[in-house]
Amino acid sequence: MLAVLDGEDSRSLADIEIVQPTLTAVMIALAAQWRAWGIEPDAVIGQSMGEIAAAHVAGALTLEQALEIAVVRARLLSALRGQGGMLAVELAEKDAALAIAGSPGLAVAVVASPTWTVISGPTEPLAASRATLEGRGISCRVVAVDVASHGPAVDVLREPLLAALATLRPTDTRVPFYSGIDGRRRLGPALDADYWWQNLRAPARVWDAVTTLVADGHGVLLEISPHPILVSTLASGLASDLASTSVLALASCHRHGDERAAMLTSLGRLHEHGLAVDWSAVAPGPRAGRRVALPAYVFQRSTYRLPAPRGDHRGAALPFAGRLEILADDPQTAIYSLELDAATVPYAEEHLVEGERVLPGTAGVELALSAGNRRWPGQALALADLHYQRTITIPAEGSVAVQVVLRGASPAQASFAI
Repeated sequence: MLAVLDGEDSRSLADIEIVQPTLTAVMIALAAQWRAWGIEPDAVIGQSMGEIAAAHVAGALTLEQALEIAVVRARLLSALRGQGGMLAVELAEKDAALAIAGSPGLAVAVVASPTWTVISGPTEPLAASRATLEGRGISCRVVAVDVASHGPAVDVLREPLLAALATLRPTDTRVPFYSGIDGRRRLGPALDADYWWQNLRAPARVWDAVTTLVADGHGVLLEISPHPILVSTLASGLASDLASTSVLALASCHRHGDERAAMLTSLGRLHEHGLAVDWSAVAPGPRAGRRVALPAYVFQRSTYRLPAPRGDHRGAALPFAGRLEILADDPQTAIYSLELDAATVPYAEEHLVEGERVLPGTAGVELALSAGNRRWPGQALALADLHYQRTITIPAEGSVAVQVVLRGASPAQASFAI
């Protein structure tokens, strides 16, 4: 692996024999980094070859055993390169199985969520199935592999794999291990050669393992990989399950971003979610700093009043500001004039009659009192014997002219009309 990275080996990092053991090593290293920061797993699951790293993190496999499985698995798969592939389809497992029924060599390979399934098989039947599904408007994504894992294409590898791993002796797990084959918890000794054959041949049921985890009370999922493959699919699947809406799903790294920044961002989310972080390990030595309590904000006892809008009241009485005119030819008659609109009567928006903004009856009383206060300032006013003959509509745009007509020499003898 190092020789390939250093350019001393002509093989490509994309070769199965190189990339799969490399990814296993990276996943194990990422898990170790998370543990160094205080993030200890309460349980582990894996998808396909990711189960190898998960079994090591759980304590069932030593580092040497994990890498041996990864190397054997990759070496055997390399003999099948170019003979098949894998296709992710936006279908539930049952519907995906029906869609490929009758297609030679095709099989359900991965159950990633309630709505996404991966199928595998020979190149030509897989391409034909893709064309058919896309013709039906079903979303399809080609998986960047040229080997049809988790299907009948790998049956020829059974005996070589079992023979190569015959001496494998896993030990008890220290962290619960949930199988990506059937979603159930497995003990360490059960992760023998036959298990790793099933890991290669049987459908990877990571969704079953995740739902079992959530049902067992686990609420934070952290994907251990150099680039998120499962997070978005799992988050979408969990969001559709009302019982799982509180589950947090995070990635470790992103292929095209700063790895440390991505991990620290997820670390912050984990801390925010209540997980204990060893900050002295995150920023050791002189960078560690010292945690201090935030200072309380000083109570300054300052008052902040909102300025009242100024209008052209011209000495008018509140709440309605208008202009009072006494008729020259009839001194006992006065007219109080004003314009009403949506700004001066905002509460009309909530007083609708058959969809129209109508001036409330109590506002009519205030209009009469405002006019009376202007006509006879300082005198006590009382209204009696009110008759409402029609409504006043407040337009959404513009205004309506309103007049209050007062007749009488004194409040005790006066009448009004609006």
